[in-house]
Amino acid sequence: MHSLRRQWPLWLALAWGLAVLWAAGPEIPAAVPPVLQDWWNRLVPIIFPSLLAAEILIQIAPKSDTWAAMLRAAASWPIVGAVRLCDRARIDGPTETIYSGLLWANLYNPFVFHRLSSGLMVDASLMAAAAIATRLQKQKSSLRWTNLFWPETFLKWRSAPLDAMNWATILLAELVLARTATLPHWHWIYLVLVDPLPRHHTNNLFTVWLLALNGLVMLVPLLVYAHRIGLSWIHIVRDRLLQSSLATLLYFLALLFLAQLRPISFHIIHHL
Repeated sequence: MHSLRRQWPLWLALAWGLAVLWAAGPEIPAAVPPVLQDWWNRLVPIIFPSLLAAEILIQIAPKSDTWAAMLRAAASWPIVGAVRLCDRARIDGPTETIYSGLLWANLYNPFVFHRLSSGLMVDASLMAAAAIATRLQKQKSSLRWTNLFWPETFLKWRSAPLDAMNWATILLAELVLARTATLPHWHWIYLVLVDPLPRHHTNNLFTVWLLALNGLVMLVPLLVYAHRIGLSWIHIVRDRLLQSSLATLLYFLALLFLAQLRPISFHIIHHL
């Protein structure tokens, strides 16, 4: 009975997933084909080679776990870097630096956005927000750079593509769950909250805030896993809320700054 009580986040996530599938049942046959097409034609050609390159580079690049998590997230989406960082914490034990590492690993592959400039702005805002959040909370920074090295053993060429494809398949499951779910009266709110990757332009600040916070299909599994390995899920949620609010503010300021520069740049180009 005690073990069942300890696993309550897992059971809650399972019940939530079953409720989603039950509510989305009538919509699944019509909604899955477009998701499959978008995933295979657009996302896999972006995510798979990016993750493959990241996994190979991590084997010959810095040994910092935070840098590795950032690289994996920037090649894909936030949960990839976060979960692999938690894997390390599960082996070595939870530390204070894991929380700052999760802030730095909250990044997206900018090429999955419909506009590359939007993706780059979101990532830049998230990184700046991570730096501010760690400073405000006086967290011990885990962002350390170490010297490059060439491993004495052979690179794990086989495991890198398998890992990349596994995560690409997980992305498909998240997309199917997110884009086929329909709850009465909450349809638009629900789809925005659970969609792990943006389908529209991110000039809407609410969309930027939700991307920084992560969709429920990313955030809930991360919180469950973190709870199981002894991390504070409340701490992670608090950090995510702080980072998402700061990132949205920075994104808004960046839009204002770019709006002021646009007429000047047009004037300069026109007179070249």
